Amino acid sequence: MAAPLTEISSHRLDVPAFAERILRRQRRRLAWVLPLQIAVCVGVLFGLMALGVASGDSLKFSIPVVLVALGIGVLVGLRKQRGQLPIWASYQLALGEHVMRRSLDTLPAMEILRSEVGRIFDTPSEGLTVTTADAHRFIFIPRELIGIDGVRARLSTWATFEAPSASPWLRAKHLGGALLLPGLWLATGFIVDIRLALAAGCALLALGARRIAQTAKVRVLDGSIKARIIGAHLFMMLSPIARAILHFGFHMEVKWPT
Repeated sequence: MAAPLTEISSHRLDVPAFAERILRRQRRRLAWVLPLQIAVCVGVLFGLMALGVASGDSLKFSIPVVLVALGIGVLVGLRKQRGQLPIWASYQLALGEHVMRRSLDTLPAMEILRSEVGRIFDTPSEGLTVTTADAHRFIFIPRELIGIDGVRARLSTWATFEAPSASPWLRAKHLGGALLLPGLWLATGFIVDIRLALAAGCALLALGARRIAQTAKVRVLDGSIKARIIGAHLFMMLSPIARAILHFGFHMEVKWPT
């Protein structure tokens, strides 16, 4: 049963300030993420060619495809994120002495009791994140919240604020994880040797299924966003199936234009 809110304070976002920060962060990330993705994907293709598992002629076709796909993906992602900014105008935080509740259009309300709080992370450039023992139950409080100083003062009595720690290894792991799925997708389609291509395809199917299961469990994502993420994974997972059908069903091999 949800705990009643008594002696609560209600807070909303300074939406223009929040939107300005999000767009500024997008521009900073775009400045290094897109070049890095291009470098990694092109490096993978050249590596496959050097190992003799992909045709050198494939680069004439695959590099433009990769560049166009990455560009479209970045533009679509930016448009979607910017289109979601107006939703944050509905953000509301209700904070009582022993309970807090976050409300946001398109998402289920999230309520956390004081006794359930595990850790509170304080990121000055972003805001506060109140976590619980369940990794999928947390409340993010942007720094642009109106009345944030009072909220910080009250929450400081719930738990000691901690700075989030992200080691270089952990950051590299997250980056590698983000690049692994598209790398396997490219390998499945571009490797000439059918055995290696299908081995990459099996890894793609396993990783894609795991990511879909993880996405389905996340409680803080809107259903439409979940559907788009799952749809993108399912689209990439069609690659090994299509490759196997073309090879075993129609005896078609990968032949790159010269």
